[in-house]
Amino acid sequence: MILALQVKLLWLIVDSQQPSPLKSPSSPPIDTTTKLSVPITSTEHQAWVCSQNKHIQWLESNLATMGLMCGVIEFGQCEHI
Repeated sequence: MILALQVKLLWLIVDSQQPSPLKSPSSPPIDTTTKLSVPITSTEHQAWVCSQNKHIQWLESNLATMGLMCGVIEFGQCEHI
């Protein structure tokens, strides 16, 4: 099992060496003076998009890991994952 997860680059999630990135707010950043969303070209917006993407990628890897592990274990072992 470890080798299968290592081949798919998922072992670091199971081994807790790749922790979940912090989840960013669901809405884009807001300018404090105008109370409007910051422009898409701003660094704050780009940083928000990057953090959103990192979190989604980690969630996808986490789901792939759980799916792979649940697919090969016996009935009754799933509760321990």
